[in-house]
Amino acid sequence: MTKAIAAGCAYATPMVSFRDELRARLPDHQRFFLDQIETKIDEWISRHVQYAGLAREAAKKLVNTGHSSAEVLILSQAANLAASTVGLSEAFSDLSNADRVHAGSPVVRGLHETCCVPCYMAREMIPRLRKGRVNDVQRTLYRLGLGTGPGAGYGRVRPIGVESLNKSANAWIRDYVAAHDGGQVAAQLIDKMVYGPLSDRTHPNFGATHIGMTIGDDALPVFTLRPLYDEGNIDELLSAMFLMLTVAAEALDEVVDAATKHPMEFPPGEPQWRDDDLWPSETAPGA
Repeated sequence: MTKAIAAGCAYATPMVSFRDELRARLPDHQRFFLDQIETKIDEWISRHVQYAGLAREAAKKLVNTGHSSAEVLILSQAANLAASTVGLSEAFSDLSNADRVHAGSPVVRGLHETCCVPCYMAREMIPRLRKGRVNDVQRTLYRLGLGTGPGAGYGRVRPIGVESLNKSANAWIRDYVAAHDGGQVAAQLIDKMVYGPLSDRTHPNFGATHIGMTIGDDALPVFTLRPLYDEGNIDELLSAMFLMLTVAAEALDEVVDAATKHPMEFPPGEPQWRDDDLWPSETAPGA
């Protein structure tokens, strides 16, 4: 393992690879996906170093001012999102190499939801950064930091839900597929193809629990405690990872570029909230 240190960024660059024994079980097109995912993880490692350096340089401008800015918060979030993306991707690599089939889908679902955030940031903040809409950018960043669960939030401020994040990611995937001669694919279909199976195999329903069960030659069920990854049970995971690592990278690079061009210093205190930013008083967490 090679150690490397950038300004304010200590990190390790592990040799992330899918083992030959796993590759031998898979057809050519899935081995191609493994190669692409490895390449994209390396690109995300480089992206983390780049974003961390930019975030520190931006923060230097505001040291001792008591203020923050869109540039500082976005670049910091970009570095953190890159770290999460690498960590989850490497976790799937480790799990697949160890044939931890039941654990793969929850990790890839976590990666998917992490990668949705840059897509949402790009669609919601880039136009507002360019138009100088300080309050809208500030309130969006604030809400993005609150989590997504029904019990999440801060007082009456609502978090941005998974459904909204997914819609943004679906639009990015749709545009990516169309730009690469895949034709126009409806966002709803994309959701069923990508996020749907991940969600299904994360919950304790038949989609998740039947992975270790097959029907034998005697027409009786055969139960396997620790099944191996094969062409069938890894396919949806690889395609989801490839798409999300790709579109999230495009989206986050665009967000970072917009933030560096439009630094946008924020006034002290909270932004001015819109009604749809807030829980109704009777449903606010803790009410």
